[in-house]
Amino acid sequence: MAKARITEVMMDDTSINVSKEVDLVFSIANSLRGAYKSDKYKDVIIPMIIIRRFECALAKTKDAVVKAFEQKRDTPPQILESISERKFYNTSRYTLAELLNDADNIVSNFKSYIEGFSQNV
Repeated sequence: MAKARITEVMMDDTSINVSKEVDLVFSIANSLRGAYKSDKYKDVIIPMIIIRRFECALAKTKDAVVKAFEQKRDTPPQILESISERKFYNTSRYTLAELLNDADNIVSNFKSYIEGFSQNV
């Protein structure tokens, strides 16, 4: 059942502007470039695309999840999943676009953003 739900999320037929999404991913990846050795840079792009897709899937419920988590840090994962309407969630206040607003701290902020995802991500 859970596998079917995740597949459904990943195969969501909601229309998106692919060029806009690719531009966003590459702008963040370019900001991260200095933090990674050139031979490791390619290892950043594909995960960034996957992370962006997760972010898009969570966008409409993100604020509600963050609010619930910040009110009670030990909120059970099942409740956060229910709020996110997905089998995964992110409790970080950051979004990929917001990471660009603080380029000097992008590596630590990105790490915080990634750590905000539920364990199953």
